[in-house]
Amino acid sequence: MDVKGIDLWTTLQEKDGWQTACFTDGIHLSAEGSKIVVKEILKVLREADWEPSLHWKSLPTEFEHVLRNYPRHLACNFFEWIDPPFSSRGEDIIASMEEKIKTMEVKIKSMEEEMKIMDEKMKIMEEELHKSKAKQRQLRFIFFGSWMLVGCIWLVCS
Repeated sequence: MDVKGIDLWTTLQEKDGWQTACFTDGIHLSAEGSKIVVKEILKVLREADWEPSLHWKSLPTEFEHVLRNYPRHLACNFFEWIDPPFSSRGEDIIASMEEKIKTMEVKIKSMEEEMKIMDEKMKIMEEELHKSKAKQRQLRFIFFGSWMLVGCIWLVCS
């Protein structure tokens, strides 16, 4: 059957002061003892060369030979998973919801594209604003400089 065993007892004893560190009362595991046990179990599961599955259909049954030979017409279908079919109204609702989802996804994509375009426009406008502020500072300097020049000329002439 190729079942791997885990020697938890030896692993617990490897810790210094294991009797008090790993057990609360000599029988029950402490938090540290539980961590060691979980670590060892996870180590074995990671090293396993199989895909673990706890789906009920993948688990072996105790009386598999009986189930194989049991007449189908007498079966209660306990071991089969059967979902009832959807009603036509349910199928219509699901189809309409899927269509709504698709249209919403298209709208989201178009809005994302619009947002990218708006971001690019905003960057361009910020650059233009920066240029216009620099030009405004330059014109303000020229304006005050010219008034100072006019004032100096007026003082010299008067």
